[in-house]
Amino acid sequence: MLMKKYPFLLLLLILPCFGFAGDFIFGLNLSTPILMGGTFGYRLDAAGPKEKALMIEAEAGLGGGKLLVGMDGMNEGFGTALKVSLLKTWFEPINVDEDQTYLGAEFQMGNTGFYASLGGYGHISGDGGDSWITTLSLGIRFK
Repeated sequence: MLMKKYPFLLLLLILPCFGFAGDFIFGLNLSTPILMGGTFGYRLDAAGPKEKALMIEAEAGLGGGKLLVGMDGMNEGFGTALKVSLLKTWFEPINVDEDQTYLGAEFQMGNTGFYASLGGYGHISGDGGDSWITTLSLGIRFK
C-alpha cells in the first residue's frame, strides 16, 4: 500500500547502492507507451565483465516514465537482464490512457550498445486504464 501511494520511495531505499563502484549508463529509447525517451542508470560492478550485476535505471519520455531495478548482464558482449519496473504515463502515451500507473517486469537482451526489451505490466492506480499492458523497447546505451 505504501509503495502504491509513494512509488518513488523505492528510489530512497536503493540510493545507498551508489556508494559502491560501478558504471553510469546513459541511453536513448523508442518504446511503447513512452514513445521516445532518455535513460539514466547505474550498474554496480560485478565479479567479472560478463557477470550479472544490480542495475538501477530511470527512463523519461514523451508519454511517461519508468523506474527499473534488476539484474543486468549486458556489460560486454551479448547478455540479458531481468528488471522490476514501475511505469507512470503522462501527456499522450501510445495505446494507453494518460495518468496511469503500472507495475511489472521487463526482459532485456543486447549488449552495452544496443538492446531490445519486452515487458508485462499490471495496472495499479489511475482512473480507467487497461488492467494489463505489454511494452516493447529498442534502445542504445552508452557508458
